[in-house]
Amino acid sequence: MIKRTKKIMSAIIVAMMVVTTNSYNVFAADDDKWTEATKGEAWDEWCERWEIIKTDWTQLSLTPGADATQLNFAWYSVIGEENPIVKVSKNYDMSDAKIFEGNQSSAVPGYVSNKVTVMGLE
Repeated sequence: MIKRTKKIMSAIIVAMMVVTTNSYNVFAADDDKWTEATKGEAWDEWCERWEIIKTDWTQLSLTPGADATQLNFAWYSVIGEENPIVKVSKNYDMSDAKIFEGNQSSAVPGYVSNKVTVMGLE
């Protein structure tokens, strides 16, 4: 009698597991490379601008610093340009600007790599 009860209980548990797991469906968006941003005029303007600058190695890149008070700047410049500096100010007219000096190193032919870390950001 106990064996039969165990079998019935096991069958009921398995049936409940099958029913409950099949009732949960997972839905995800199709990967159709479409977002709301692609519908707007700003997206079209960005794409046009990108076509112009995408091969310009002198474009500035920003990356997070070691902590929230730092920001890293990096860009290429033509060989022979001055050592890299970044000026940061809280004022629109750049008054009371802090100057951060960086380092240059060899990069691809005709260019040097410039890197500056700005520290003490609030």
